[in-house]
Amino acid sequence: MTPNATGRMTALLKTRPEPGMSLESVPVPEPGPGEVRIRVESVGIDGGAEALLYDWHESKHHYANALPQLFGHEFAGTVDAIGSDAEGIETGERVAVEPIVGCGHCRHCRSGSFAICPDRRILGLDAEIDGALAEYAVVPRETLYPIGSLSADAGVFLELLGLAVHGIERSGFEPGDSVAITGPGPVGIGALVAA
Repeated sequence: MTPNATGRMTALLKTRPEPGMSLESVPVPEPGPGEVRIRVESVGIDGGAEALLYDWHESKHHYANALPQLFGHEFAGTVDAIGSDAEGIETGERVAVEPIVGCGHCRHCRSGSFAICPDRRILGLDAEIDGALAEYAVVPRETLYPIGSLSADAGVFLELLGLAVHGIERSGFEPGDSVAITGPGPVGIGALVAA
């Protein structure tokens, strides 16, 4: 499937600083250098995004000046187009997306710890980077992880499972240790699986 002949797609946008969102027709994004376009197949909506998208919780009002905004930071799909200088990926490849993008230059990024980069951005949450509540999303090549035959729905949870596994690995727990996990959300359930 490729973008339609009109070069437009349907997106679920936050257009007003109030509860709710609207379906809009927007241009299909084109990948630039080092970027890849994904045909989105599945998007997760966590509690923080739910407070932003549906409820317009007070803690999310700082987005008001950046509207309209295309959110959606947990997603998976199929590579549809590849920009220049985006190597090691092919069209048709099924991928999950790591939503955190580091600066690439600081000591944290150079050591592989881009998630704690002081200048990190989050796809679909930072106002200047569109997310995936649309038919297509453009992302940096380095954010992609091939998922092969894994379902896109399962691919959405890989980032959350990664958080849980990382937490268990950093914890120092040994086989046979007892653990208490609070919170039955995806990360809590992932921590249970990892433990």
